[in-house]
Amino acid sequence: MNSTEVARLFGSMSGRRLALSHSCRHESFAIGSSAVQDVTDSGEYYADENYVITGATCSSSAGFIGSMETRQAVVSGVDRNYYKCKCIRIAGSAAPSSGRVECRIDYWQCPLSAV
Repeated sequence: MNSTEVARLFGSMSGRRLALSHSCRHESFAIGSSAVQDVTDSGEYYADENYVITGATCSSSAGFIGSMETRQAVVSGVDRNYYKCKCIRIAGSAAPSSGRVECRIDYWQCPLSAV
């Protein structure tokens, strides 16, 4: 493959990626709770109508581990995937100095027509 072919291939791929990034949306939600709690979660989220979640991550305050939980359910005849971050204190870790624990979920949702 010569450099023109490579440029044409990667040029079209980056254009597609750019088009997707304009139609996809990033969402971020965090729930704060008291630092004395050993477990907290982000709340439960799902894609908007005609969208699909293409990637999701969890994060938490220092001294906690965030893990993703998913479930599938039919609600009002619509099959949905639900996502939630569960944040659990690491045994022996001190409470955050802020006195507040944050459990955050970040995800991208894209139109079904784009995926």
